[in-house]
Amino acid sequence: MRNAVCESAACFKPVFNENSRVLLLGTVPSVDSVKYGFYYMNKGNYFWRLLSDVSGAPFVELADDLRNAQTAEKRKTAENELISRLFRLGVALFDTISTCERTGSTDDKILSYELNGKEKILDIIRASRIEKVFCTSGEALKNLYRVFGGKDKADGEIASVMKTSADAPTGKLLSPSRRAFQPYAERLKDWKKLSQYINGYNG
Repeated sequence: MRNAVCESAACFKPVFNENSRVLLLGTVPSVDSVKYGFYYMNKGNYFWRLLSDVSGAPFVELADDLRNAQTAEKRKTAENELISRLFRLGVALFDTISTCERTGSTDDKILSYELNGKEKILDIIRASRIEKVFCTSGEALKNLYRVFGGKDKADGEIASVMKTSADAPTGKLLSPSRRAFQPYAERLKDWKKLSQYINGYNG
C-alpha cells in the first residue's frame, strides 16, 4: 500500500455580511473544496442539500453550477450566486482551522493544525447580526471551545458581542459528512433548528 500524500490546506475567507444571523463553523476545506475554491464542495457531503431542504433555496443546483463551471469567469459567477443566496438567508460560513497538514479530507486525516484565533470569530459577530454559532462537526465544536478556553468562556465572550441572543450562543448540528452514521431524515430534523435564525426564502 502506498503511503498517503501529506498536503497543506488553509481556510477560506469568512462569508458574511452585516445582516448575517447564524454562523456555521466547520473544520477546514475538504480536498474538493480546495479544488473548487468554496465551502462544502465534496459532492458526498450533504451540507447544501440540508440547507436547501431547510430553507427552500436552490443551493444544491447552485453548488453544482460551481463544480461544473468551465471557466474562471463562470466559477466566479456561480460562487457569487451562492454567496448572494446565503446573504439573503442570513447565513455566514467560516472554519475553525486556519492551516493544517493532512493526508485526506476527513477530520481524522489532519496531522497538525493551527486554529483561527477567537478574534476572527468575534469580529464576524461584531460586524453582523449573528444570534447563534453552530458547528457542523464535533471536531469543529472542540476547536471552537479550545480556542476560547472552554465552553463557558466561549459562550460568555460570544454572547458579549452579540447584538441579540435568544439562548445559548453556541451549539452543534449533526454532521453533513457522508461518513456520519445518522440517516438523512435525522440530520434534516436536527438542521431545522436553523429555521428560527434564517430569513424566509422568497425566490
